[in-house]
Parts: sequence; C-alpha cells; structure tokens
Amino acid sequence: DDILLYVRQYIAENECKPIVVVDYLQVIQNADTHQSTRDAVDENVRALKQLQCDYNLVMIVISALNRANYMSVVDYESFKESGGIEYTADVLWGLQLEVLRDKVFETATTNKRRELVKEAKAAIPRRIELVCVKNRPGISGYSCHFDYYPNADYFMPRLTTEDYSIMEKRGNSDDLKGELPF
Repeated sequence: DDILLYVRQYIAENECKPIVVVDYLQVIQNADTHQSTRDAVDENVRALKQLQCDYNLVMIVISALNRANYMSVVDYESFKESGGIEYTADVLWGLQLEVLRDKVFETATTNKRRELVKEAKAAIPRRIELVCVKNRPGISGYSCHFDYYPNADYFMPRLTTEDYSIMEKRGNSDDLKGELPF
C-alpha cells in the first residue's frame, strides 16, 4: 500500500511518471499477517501490475531466486514464491554465474558443482550471464554476458566468441576488431 500511495502521490505532485524500481519483491510487508508468503507475493505482484497498467508505468521488480535453483540455470521456476511472477510479468530476466552453462558443470558431481560455483563467486571479475526467460512483447531466450566487479558493483558488458561469430556472419564485426577481451 505504501508503494502504491507513494507512486500515485509522486505522479499527482510532479505531473510525470517515474520509473518504479522495487528492490525486492519478497520483503514487501503485507497487511494480512495470516497469508502465506506465496499468497502475499502473488497479491503484491497483482497490485504492482495494476499500478503499472493504471498509469502506463515502466516497473522493474527485483525478485529473489529459490535456493533449490542456485545450482541450475535460471528458468520460470527459479523465482522465489513465484506463483504469479512468471504469469504477470511482461519480461523476466535472471542473473546467473556463467559457470552454470559450462559443459564441465553439466557432468560434474554435486560436490564438484559446489566447488565450481564457489570458485566462480570468488573470481574477480565474476563472469555473469543475464538470461531472458520471458519477453511478452518480443523475443525471449537470449542472453547477455558481463564481467562483474563486486568491489565497485560494476557490470561491464562482454561479448563472447559466440556473439562475435554471429556478428561476423551478419557482416557487422569489423568495428569491434581489436576491442574484444579475447
């Protein structure tokens, strides 16, 4: 209710629409303390979506991931208490360590996977992949790669060899020669 009230007041007072960022969904307090966490998240998602539709807003809502999915690639079921998140959201993005897509990771034992994740989290920069799980108005299934520098909380875009190959096939890779990190 506080978020809805604040955004409505902001629009009325400033006569412009803000970009709304909610960080993060699972910590929004709900008036009904008898609701399950999942029901509360679903109710909050519906209320935020209604606010977005009422004012035609751009909203970015950050969600926690299920602990069960820490060791697997981001997908619909990855979003914590996600009953309505994947249904209601127009776009779903997830951040994951690139090591989760490694061939070595796929065939590794559980202990080896934990070790690989621990190493990837300790690396500077961390190799991070942004995955588009859903994109209602456009193409989904794409990913973008970043080097993440945690000491500065900075994500630097990074092209992969696969990205470069695609660009070469399209004929638009000449501008990047000599600038790629590989």
